[in-house]
Amino acid sequence: MRAASGVTTWLQSAGISLLDDLSVEAKAVRAAMACLKERHWTADALTKLAGLTSALVETLEKAEGNELLESAIPQLQQALTAFEAEEYKLRQAHASAAEMLRKLNDFLSVPASIRPILSFDLDQLFDPQRFSDLEQSFSEVVLLNDAFRQLSEERLA
Repeated sequence: MRAASGVTTWLQSAGISLLDDLSVEAKAVRAAMACLKERHWTADALTKLAGLTSALVETLEKAEGNELLESAIPQLQQALTAFEAEEYKLRQAHASAAEMLRKLNDFLSVPASIRPILSFDLDQLFDPQRFSDLEQSFSEVVLLNDAFRQLSEERLA
């Protein structure tokens, strides 16, 4: 307990104070951390999706005129459409998280003496459920790709 008190005093001497968990500032910091996580995740998902799309496009190019692969062209095109739609959603989410981070940074940069004048509802600005929906959608696309790959391997075996 004494060590924690010493750390608090040391932080306060540097002009840093602990936030009340229920304060708007604490909510803003938690939302910023969630936005950072979302930006990182969407960047990773976009990289993975780019690899899947590249492999899919390469397979589509090989399928044309190849009787072993030609029957899969409609499914490949369907998967490509799904990948493109998912990429669009991921890019939107990445940009949205970046914009929210900018807004949260702007808010947290307002001097503490001015913040009480501001009124906003952080819960309306940031919806963590949207990120969960995005993760679920991406998982479905990856599952679709895995299922297609497995069926293709079985067909060629």
